[in-house]
Amino acid sequence: MSHLPPNKGSKVLSAAVVMAILGSSSAMARIARVEPGVNAYNTGTTAYRTYKGDFYRGDASSFANQSDLWATSEAKTDKDEGTSTDKLYAALKEMGLSTDKEIIVAVLDSGVDITHEDLEGHIWTNPGETGLDANGKDKATNGKDDDGDGFIDDVHGWNFIGAVKDGKNVNSKMNTLERTREYGRLKKLVAAGSLPATDAYYLAVKNNYETTIGNYPGCEDTEFRASDLIGDKEEELQAVCASDSMKGSTSCLQTSYGNNDVGGHDADGKVMDSHGTHVAGIIAAVRDNEKGIQGQATNVKIMPIRAVPGCDERDKDIANGIRFAVDHGAKVINMSFGKNFSPHKDWVDAAVAYAQSKGVLLVHAAGNEGSSNEGSRSMIETRMGNFPNQFHFDAEGKPTEVAANWIEVGASTRHDHEYVDYRYGPVTLAAPFSNYGKTAVDLFAPGFTVKSSIPGNQYASYDGTSMASPETAGVAALLMSIFPEANYASIRKAMIMNTSPYAGLTVRKPMSDAEQAAFMQATEDAIAAKKTPPKVPMILFTELSASGGIVNAYEAAKALKAERSAGAARASL
Repeated sequence: MSHLPPNKGSKVLSAAVVMAILGSSSAMARIARVEPGVNAYNTGTTAYRTYKGDFYRGDASSFANQSDLWATSEAKTDKDEGTSTDKLYAALKEMGLSTDKEIIVAVLDSGVDITHEDLEGHIWTNPGETGLDANGKDKATNGKDDDGDGFIDDVHGWNFIGAVKDGKNVNSKMNTLERTREYGRLKKLVAAGSLPATDAYYLAVKNNYETTIGNYPGCEDTEFRASDLIGDKEEELQAVCASDSMKGSTSCLQTSYGNNDVGGHDADGKVMDSHGTHVAGIIAAVRDNEKGIQGQATNVKIMPIRAVPGCDERDKDIANGIRFAVDHGAKVINMSFGKNFSPHKDWVDAAVAYAQSKGVLLVHAAGNEGSSNEGSRSMIETRMGNFPNQFHFDAEGKPTEVAANWIEVGASTRHDHEYVDYRYGPVTLAAPFSNYGKTAVDLFAPGFTVKSSIPGNQYASYDGTSMASPETAGVAALLMSIFPEANYASIRKAMIMNTSPYAGLTVRKPMSDAEQAAFMQATEDAIAAKKTPPKVPMILFTELSASGGIVNAYEAAKALKAERSAGAARASL
């Protein structure tokens, strides 16, 4: 399931309640409505609202006139807690730096509208599938595997959830959650007597399915198989993968399925989902075209890899998508998706290890359940967690190592002071839905009301760690472009060690969907009874991630420049 915030549309705070929370009826004078009238967007499994009528504490005129392109602004100075990317661009010449090297960033997602006006010139093209073949036909459309990589006409990327024969695509209305797939599989084993009904994993899956059934319409058919639509054979891949050690291996790769429709179009020729296009724009939207938004990186090409439909992605598609990206030159892979179960996590872990062996950095969204990711460090018995993740396990589910080429990202908001959002009530620097973890999340990045591109040359503001991840991946690509001599480890270290600091800042602790609903109801009840509204639990922002801060492009670049200078000094000795 793509990492989108839970549905908060069923319960929102009225203006009267907002004023009561702020503590004074005169508070309305300090509140401004920003960007009213933007509609809710539905991705099939999870409805989530964009930047619609949010309330802010502060001077009305200053908030009303603020730019909605806040995510790249300078932290601490522009009154917005952005990534300081704009500051870095402004200082490049003075710092003696330039974005000379082109970096390929793979967007492993729901599909990308490669014709979007704000992505013009920033879409990857496979050099082996361009030009004319021996018969004078365009390699991009000749129906042949011209570059011999096992994929036919993969001119801009690949769609691992599209059918080979009829071009149909798996979308949010024809897919399932992983726990649905697992429940259907395990239930048959129990019925056949080959799996005890008391098996801990089976009970965990069964409980998860039965307690959440009805929450995800279209994702709960235990008999649906995406393979029947796509035409791939998972059992063949399973046999291949089981026959090798996989650590760094290239053999655990299936190429004989999917198609080259990297946008994921419906029968009317429209891109079915906006998620991947929104992610791509955050990374690479053209900065100097006076259109839409400004992406994080300029000298970058987006490689669209479609592997994430509505509901849950399949492990095989993610593993294959990572390997495709690595083999075709990507240096950064953004992964704004996740799920609670991963039956073939070993396939994904092997692909992550393969990416590390080739020097590729992976950036992943921490999730929007408002909970700790610390439990993902263990898969013993229930094998539940937030997947994919950086933690590798042995056959018994015990942790063995942590991927060194991985950055896990939580979502932050626009301000480091408290304000009131009509969906969540009091909001602070940590997005109220963001997952967190002192050892399981590396840093935070803007992921609350982030504006970016959506299909059809349109733009919208979305919430989610899905947005925070590409903000971070874009910064990584920018730094790689400026410092081509730096490997993934140096880039990762510079980003994590040089975040914007918030020592001593106490923020609202993120809440789960159930906790949030209970808080909203308690708030309404208290106001109705003319009592003091409940206070939300607070936590130090530094306790939510390993770095304790928000990604900062400028400070990371300073650190890498110092490292370059030190290296040059050593070389001259």
